[in-house]
Amino acid sequence: MEERKIRVFIAGSTTLKEERNVFKIIASDLNNEFEHMGIVFKIKSYESVGNQQEDYNDFIRDKADLIIFVLNGTIGKTTEEEFRIATDNMHKTGYPKILAFYRTQIGEDTTEKSYLRGILMGCTNQYLSEYETREDLIEKGKQELRRFVKKHLAEIESKNDKADETEEKNAPEQTSKEKIEEKGADCGSCGKWRKYVYAGVLLLFIIAAFFAGTYSHRKVSNSPALMFVGGGSAANYIEQNYKHVNLYDYDNGYYIHMPSGNAWLCLTEEVVSDPGEEQRKFYPICLSASRAKNGDFLRNIATPSDFLKKGIVIGKQIGWDTLAVYIESTSAIRFLGETIRIDSLAYIVDNQKSLDITCFSTSFNSGTRQTYAAKLLEVGCVLDTTKTQLFSEYSSVPQLRKVKGKSFLLLGSKYYSSKNENIHLQEDETVSEVKMKRYYVVDSAGRAMMKPIYLYFMAYHFKDSEDDTYNIPEETMNFLKELNVEVPSREIKKIDEYTIIKEL
Repeated sequence: MEERKIRVFIAGSTTLKEERNVFKIIASDLNNEFEHMGIVFKIKSYESVGNQQEDYNDFIRDKADLIIFVLNGTIGKTTEEEFRIATDNMHKTGYPKILAFYRTQIGEDTTEKSYLRGILMGCTNQYLSEYETREDLIEKGKQELRRFVKKHLAEIESKNDKADETEEKNAPEQTSKEKIEEKGADCGSCGKWRKYVYAGVLLLFIIAAFFAGTYSHRKVSNSPALMFVGGGSAANYIEQNYKHVNLYDYDNGYYIHMPSGNAWLCLTEEVVSDPGEEQRKFYPICLSASRAKNGDFLRNIATPSDFLKKGIVIGKQIGWDTLAVYIESTSAIRFLGETIRIDSLAYIVDNQKSLDITCFSTSFNSGTRQTYAAKLLEVGCVLDTTKTQLFSEYSSVPQLRKVKGKSFLLLGSKYYSSKNENIHLQEDETVSEVKMKRYYVVDSAGRAMMKPIYLYFMAYHFKDSEDDTYNIPEETMNFLKELNVEVPSREIKKIDEYTIIKEL
């Protein structure tokens, strides 16, 4: 029988030698269990892969099918780097898959662990596998690896089926775009992972810095900090319309960039893992480029009744952002004036190859992309992941010119485009490597297409609160005053037993 090797890298603190040995034992047992299928686990760690961190990183990036993180309280700088490399590569190719195990104590539920849960939920759509003893780790390790084998084999089978179909069709030579799509097809669920990966990577980095005290230059008070989480559109809106508010250097506050849909999860964690008033280190405030619904916070994790026992989500729209397309000025695509109709944009998105242009969008779970997807669908254009590459405000010129000789188009907005010093609008006098033309997106009647800018934050059910009354923290109230957001009272009454969002 043909041997099917599964290459596994064990990441985590170098002090966790016992845990690494446990997974070697698990692998040996499962190799016997799966012998009839030809499955062989090959366990690697820093002890058996080269002598330098770069050797470990190369193995994770180029060879590993699975990376297992064993965590015990905190995330070190090296583990952080390995996590970033793993998630970046998973986003590109579907591998390596990620599992994480966390040693916990009975009844323990720290803020650090709560947000590690959120990280893994964001990146892998699953929670940490928590264990208490060596025997517990063995049992749960086997359980998770059996589950991995099942999914891994299903993906291989799916890939082979697709290859057979391609061969039967005797398809012509693949284009560069098709090759990219085929590479991404290695993972049947990578579309789901792609939604969450950026949030997880960024959140991991900031949280590690947060608890390591790397923001010691800030003015810190004894009260809980504000943690601003959300997309660039909303953050840029605040930056440009409230000059006195700097989210990037806010006293006793920190800004974490992530898509709106991922940011909402931070409020869910407030309910799932409430640390209590005495141990609270921060209050999250979500900056959102779309309007949220009940289900966006529940996520099949909490019921409305469970949620309302701890708190209620307060929503406040603070403005609007207009959809805007940015097209490289060297492109042959031109429009009169400063607008582009949504049906014209749909034609470009669907005919990129013939128009010699590559379309880029923000991440899948962002409010900007979700708005574009909804508006384009109205005119018959399905904005799936095969039609766009990903960009951020800081994407470099080479990243935007992935396909040689092609111009690029960014699906952005008035408040979200490019902050790269080598990319500027055509009318700007600044000398830059690339010039872009901005077109505001309009409907068939010429009306601008916009998306809302929202703040979402929690009002909590503190010890002294009445059953149907929640309180907005003073720290949150002070921030709202800086934005001239009027709140009649810190005390908020719930609407009913099912609605967890109350808009001001």
